[in-house]
Amino acid sequence: MNTNTDNTDNTDKIKDLFAKIINNEEFICIIDEQINNIMKDKTIDHNDIPSIIYIIVETIYNINSLSITFNNDNVKELILLIIDFIMSKYSIVPSENNKELYDNFINLSIKLLMFELKLNKQYTFKFTNLFKLCLKRNSI
Repeated sequence: MNTNTDNTDNTDKIKDLFAKIINNEEFICIIDEQINNIMKDKTIDHNDIPSIIYIIVETIYNINSLSITFNNDNVKELILLIIDFIMSKYSIVPSENNKELYDNFINLSIKLLMFELKLNKQYTFKFTNLFKLCLKRNSI
């Protein structure tokens, strides 16, 4: 198994997903509106990071023209790229004193998102198996 090729393929997929997302007008409009709402107090701090990640994921899920599937292989890198894009676009620069705090909030929020993805996958699998078992028992 060639892991270099696999990593390159995954990196290319993530870059393609990122480009698809940030070039989607509906995504940009929603993000603009939501970030402006967050910035009504004239600042974005580490407490806003979970909200920003939630907005990113919710917006991607709710835009019909974006058919993107998150998985544990791409979610972290993709969200980090989008956060970097948003921070650059809105000139959000944490002070040196807060940089580590920002990074910790970002990483923790992404870990929680990944945990939710893992749980959803497990529950879907368990529900599907339970459903199959019920069908099998009812057919006897």
